[in-house]
Amino acid sequence: MAVLFCRKCGKEIEKQAEKCPFCGFDGSAGIVCIRLPGDMLDGLARLFYLDTVTILTAEGEMLWEGRQGETAEFALPEPMRITVLPCGFSAPVHGTLYPGKCYRLEQVGGLHLRTVYRLTEWNDF
Repeated sequence: MAVLFCRKCGKEIEKQAEKCPFCGFDGSAGIVCIRLPGDMLDGLARLFYLDTVTILTAEGEMLWEGRQGETAEFALPEPMRITVLPCGFSAPVHGTLYPGKCYRLEQVGGLHLRTVYRLTEWNDF
């Protein structure tokens, strides 16, 4: 029996599975997931700023809103340019998402509220 790892939750699943039996992720259905770091705001910053993260289309339409540490999940019918608005004073992150893929927001520099992130395809598993 051939196995692989779910691109959303990382658990081992059978290769023939239509979707992950643990989290329900179905990469063939045009679902996109973005894993958000859990430490975007730390220390005293948590007292003064909301830890809300927003994902918008290039036209400004909201696709998803949640909190740091969550995994954003939404359907895309075709490749789409998006903007991620991290919490605090971090700069917006721009990128193109493709249906059925998983991504993560990865820290590439900065400190605390001025952290710089980039959107990368999630191929850890």
